[in-house]
Amino acid sequence: MVINTHYSWTKRWGILLLLSFVMFTGYLFIDILSPINTWVEYIYGWDDDVYGMYASSELFLNVFLLFLIIGGFLLDKKGTRFMARLTGAFMLTGALIELYAFTDSFENSWLHTVIDKVYISHSISLMPASAKLASLGFMIFGAGLEGAGLLVMRCIVKWFEGKELALALGIETILCRLGVICSTTIIPKISNIIFPYSILGLIFIGVLIVLIGISLLMFYSYYDNKISISSPYAIQAERFTTKGLKKTLQSKVFWIFVLLCICYYALLYCGQAFLSKALVQDLGYDEGFVSKVWLFLPTIAIVLSPFLCSIFDIWGRTISFILVGGILTFLYFLIITFILPAYHSNFALYLAISLLSLSYAIIPAAMWPTVTKVVDRSVLGSAYGLMFWLQNIGLFCFPIAFGGIYFKFGYKAAFISFVLLSIATILLSILLLLEDKNNKHELELPNIR
Repeated sequence: MVINTHYSWTKRWGILLLLSFVMFTGYLFIDILSPINTWVEYIYGWDDDVYGMYASSELFLNVFLLFLIIGGFLLDKKGTRFMARLTGAFMLTGALIELYAFTDSFENSWLHTVIDKVYISHSISLMPASAKLASLGFMIFGAGLEGAGLLVMRCIVKWFEGKELALALGIETILCRLGVICSTTIIPKISNIIFPYSILGLIFIGVLIVLIGISLLMFYSYYDNKISISSPYAIQAERFTTKGLKKTLQSKVFWIFVLLCICYYALLYCGQAFLSKALVQDLGYDEGFVSKVWLFLPTIAIVLSPFLCSIFDIWGRTISFILVGGILTFLYFLIITFILPAYHSNFALYLAISLLSLSYAIIPAAMWPTVTKVVDRSVLGSAYGLMFWLQNIGLFCFPIAFGGIYFKFGYKAAFISFVLLSIATILLSILLLLEDKNNKHELELPNIR
């Protein structure tokens, strides 16, 4: 890749904000129904199991039909403009299908009758027709959003390699998190003003916001293509090569990063889900209190991420910080497993959540920019796609394993398994440090050169 030094700071950061806003709109739509799921259950006849199947449908195409891997390959092979059109079409189609599922037109149509009779499995056959169609739309939208995520990450690397890469990726991640927060706070209030107590109105607003995001993505793809043709100093993204793929897949460091990614995100998301359940059912905490405590996690991460990312860009030491993040995660699970059940201390709970929040600010901000140092540029999209796919496989398998332990042996046994997995993240971080020291991958060097 040719690192561009001719484009202004303003242009690079303007492109970053545009691409980040695209992801903001997508993540806003992902959780659009979560604040009103009780309304959906009451009005459309859904229950907790149906809503759970709807929520999990977002991962189906990406994980089980390998859309994440296919999307990464197409991004590397076909380029930015093709991928922008493809992901935009998926996102818009999925959002419109989900919107249609809640309309009276669908309720009174022949399609409703047909879908209601569709039998794929026993559990799906029990779902209302609106839930089946909404799940189909959500599935298609999720495939488009994950593909857009790969596209945005590759474009950010293209524009910020050798510059403030960690900060750029950190800001994009913050916008994604803010999208989720807005979908559960601000957007329902706006919807209630414009369309009082209307589920359809809320989804309609979400679709409009997604449409704005897709329009900006199309604009960027046109702009990127235009400057690639017209400017003698254009940043050229390298196209897919089998040599680059072979080089990446043979990299020991890349696979250590993959394992670290799987272990850490399993700890983060599975640990949060199981702890929320255990705090209420096993330790007697109030459900409302638990929900408020978890607000610490994204809040601390959002506040600290820009500062930490700037450190990684200027000073480096990303693998050392990943090790620190792994130790913080280990301490979090020690407190949750042994101290909290013994003392039922709110201070211990807040301390544990703060440690996890700090690790959540550190590890993603340090890991994702550093991966680019060991991946051939011609297969960057494919590499990220493979990592995200394996991460999602882990998020599918680990809850089943931890759930089995929790059901058979109880709270402490389940969380001891989390402690052991957190030790694995520490060992993987140490292994990365040793690999970098012995083979000089320059992983600890700053991003700004």
